[in-house]
Amino acid sequence: MTRKHVAVWVSAAVGAAALATAAGLVLFSGAEPPAAHPQAPAPPSRTVVVSFGKETLPQALQARVCGLRTGCTNGQASLSLVRFVGGDRPPATGTATVLTDTSCEPDAHGISHCLNALRLQGGGSLVVRHAHDMHMFPCLAPGDTVKLLTVSGLAAA
Repeated sequence: MTRKHVAVWVSAAVGAAALATAAGLVLFSGAEPPAAHPQAPAPPSRTVVVSFGKETLPQALQARVCGLRTGCTNGQASLSLVRFVGGDRPPATGTATVLTDTSCEPDAHGISHCLNALRLQGGGSLVVRHAHDMHMFPCLAPGDTVKLLTVSGLAAA
């Protein structure tokens, strides 16, 4: 390869790089960056089982009822039993987004009885009471997405 060919090749490479840089500056100057590809939401990491107070609880859920003699393991292994307070009755299985977490002051035994408003995936909302020892198991935090089951939905799963 002669010096002349090398010079032409280097000039072409430098010109191409300059053109690419200029094109990039024109393309992105003053404009919004391209939107990121939408990502699927992370799967819920917690399961919440809603009790309506009339069902017979399976053994796995009976251990989650907080009491003086039984203690409070509600929330262990990311499974929480909650009591329906009001709103729309949820489907047997689905997901919900936690909207609120209030009234979590612990009682004399260190158990919190938090009120949580949940928005159902298909629309509607409900309020539940979540009894748990917040020093051992976290509250349902606003913004969290949870897998939501009724007692009968858990039995069918």
